[in-house]
Amino acid sequence: MATTIVNSYNFFLDSERDINSASTGDNVHISLNETPITCATNQFLRLSLQSFSMYRSSTNVNPNNCIVRVSCQKTTGGTTISNLPIALDCTNFVRTDIAKDLALKIAEVIATSTGRTVPTSQIEVTQNGAGIFNMNRDFSAPIPGTPDNILRVRIDYGTSDHLIKDNTLIVQCLVSDGDSFELLGGNRLYSLGGQSLYIDTTTNSKRVDIYGFYPMQESTQQNTYLYCNLNSTNLQTKSYSAGSSDLRDAASGTESSRILGKIINNTDFNVFTTETNMEYFLNLSAKTLNFIELRIADSHNRPIPPAVHYKLDTGLDSFTGVYSPKMVFDDDNFPSIANKQNTLGNRSFEACIKIDVVQVMSPPNNTLNTPPPQNPINPRITSNVLSQVKQPSDYLSGY
Repeated sequence: MATTIVNSYNFFLDSERDINSASTGDNVHISLNETPITCATNQFLRLSLQSFSMYRSSTNVNPNNCIVRVSCQKTTGGTTISNLPIALDCTNFVRTDIAKDLALKIAEVIATSTGRTVPTSQIEVTQNGAGIFNMNRDFSAPIPGTPDNILRVRIDYGTSDHLIKDNTLIVQCLVSDGDSFELLGGNRLYSLGGQSLYIDTTTNSKRVDIYGFYPMQESTQQNTYLYCNLNSTNLQTKSYSAGSSDLRDAASGTESSRILGKIINNTDFNVFTTETNMEYFLNLSAKTLNFIELRIADSHNRPIPPAVHYKLDTGLDSFTGVYSPKMVFDDDNFPSIANKQNTLGNRSFEACIKIDVVQVMSPPNNTLNTPPPQNPINPRITSNVLSQVKQPSDYLSGY
């Protein structure tokens, strides 16, 4: 289908200020009623992302990937803990920091269940040989990390037994709780039951060794996505609208997409500049563009969590004993903080979108492309004279 561009507009936008009351810095509503863009019959509107820039205003460990469940039982007596949600600190960790934070949080659960505590400061560790240890490289090493980035961390109780009943220390990374399995290099679980990591409490009764199966990650999102509210001809896999779910069934497949662009997550910025003018585009179904909503989200269409102080709400149902954990704003230690980063704070983005009015040059598929046949000349008015009536001898040749 041949097309040509008959008109173009560069649409520059900034969500940082002078936006309407329904907008925030990461979800902006823009009215074009004063300058609507329309197209005629046999034309359509095309939006293409030319540039995008935004400061990274979120942390790599965040409410979308920080929650795991821990179970523990003492050999005799003690407190049995089942599927208790714990949360890693929401910050920008290197891998060894993630490993240490996980071990500290698990050690707290063990202490609640068995009464056994482990020293956490370097002074205490030096004094009695107990503490939290990275089995690949010391946490204080100049180059933090592990040779293959696989989680290997030890909770050492020195001369004391840990008192954990065999096979009862369980760590679970549920898909419904987020992407912690990616962060820790463990197995995702679709429901309670099973292990996401390998836990060894039997080899030595005075220590707990925790292993991952795959390389750890310092973050779980490679890109930030720019979504819009406009219907288009684009497609996407259903993972882009899955949220914190993972449905492996016959319904999984493709669906209509409203993604306008994909921007790589760098350390301090999210920046995209087009090289071909057509990396990311939408061919709109509507003939008129008078309103557009633009928002940023992750690869599963979840909002990008703000970089603020959080606390864990375990969501314990007192009747069923079931947990529904979520991260909430820590208003206890930071009064009235709420989520003001995208209204009063520093979350916003800038972009340039090219809007083309495209003319379709080829006719519809059901139109006859060849010219109609000419009417024959009436024999009565022709000057040609019939000179032979005998059929040629080879008139049946070719049959």
